[in-house]
Amino acid sequence: MTADALLKELDENALSAADKYKGKMVQVTGTLTNIDSSGDYFSLGPTKGDSVTLTGVQVFLDEGQRSTVAGFKKGQKITVVGEMRGVGEVIGYTMNAASMKVTT
Repeated sequence: MTADALLKELDENALSAADKYKGKMVQVTGTLTNIDSSGDYFSLGPTKGDSVTLTGVQVFLDEGQRSTVAGFKKGQKITVVGEMRGVGEVIGYTMNAASMKVTT
């Protein structure tokens, strides 16, 4: 699924989105919007360049994944597989990454 679809579901009904995704393994593709300088997480936003949103998908990393993310660049399309750990109307989605890659 895309970050666009997740964010649309969140906007339409945050409770329903939480029930559907929290604690589940998901695959999400979105545009890299931010990489945390400490290497704890990065953020994905909509795949459509003209979309503007205040929420997104924060992807939390373990120590062994930092070197992979160090090679990413803002604006790249990234696909992440992991467990959705939180869903909220203010912060958006948070997930723990199991794997990630640049998508063309």
